[in-house]
Amino acid sequence: MKPTRQNLVATLICYLAFIVARICTTPIRIALTLYEISGVFLIVIATAFCVWGFVFLHYGWALLITIPCVLMIYICHMTHTDSAAISDDYELRIADRIASMLFQRIDHPMARPQLHLRHVIDTDLPVFFTHLQHTPAQQMAAFIHEHPNDRAAHDAHWNKLLANDSITKRSIELVHPNADPELVGHIISFTMEGDREITYWIDHHHWGKGIASEALRQFLTIEQTRPLYGRAAKDNTPSIRVMERNGFTLLRHERGYAHARGDEIDEVVMIRRD
Repeated sequence: MKPTRQNLVATLICYLAFIVARICTTPIRIALTLYEISGVFLIVIATAFCVWGFVFLHYGWALLITIPCVLMIYICHMTHTDSAAISDDYELRIADRIASMLFQRIDHPMARPQLHLRHVIDTDLPVFFTHLQHTPAQQMAAFIHEHPNDRAAHDAHWNKLLANDSITKRSIELVHPNADPELVGHIISFTMEGDREITYWIDHHHWGKGIASEALRQFLTIEQTRPLYGRAAKDNTPSIRVMERNGFTLLRHERGYAHARGDEIDEVVMIRRD
């Protein structure tokens, strides 16, 4: 059969339909940036050419096209974990989502874990402490307690929070089908100098799953004080984007001392007015 423009277009449309169907059936939010869109475009085009090559060309030429394309997708998938810890968003990259489609088992959407907020209990504190013991996360957050490795200070701080009814505290759980819920972080709102603020922490093992954005979305139905403020280091793009997706906008820039970095750094103050 002779390759034609119609055949190539039909192959590309079929593959795009597959991508759209998979994205629409997942509960995980996906961040769209120019970098990610261009990456997806290249993967879609490359894979379409692979399919087209196997159907219309000699197998040798098709394999020559396929091998680098598969390697590109696999490398993108394998490097996601390391890159997310430093520069990626808490949302999953589109390119990594596509790689997951190709290299992992496809489950029914209803079988995927669901995110749930519940009240904090005493047995959560050791898990929170474990979540905090990740140096890249501390560096990214920047504005943390002076001694994050001090378990006694950590527990004393949390005991004060638990005893203060003016502070709204929720644990973030992933509820897995046929398994115990998994504690993956916490989210808090408190009043400082008359302003109501939010803060949150997600276990780094669960970055790239949209947990922070979804947890904040749910928490905003609990904490209904407006205006509501959030802060982040100016270079903490992931946290800033999480707030932006939930209706926060930039209010002002400040400078403050960041214990995790041992220096004063630039900070952004975000606000949600409605």
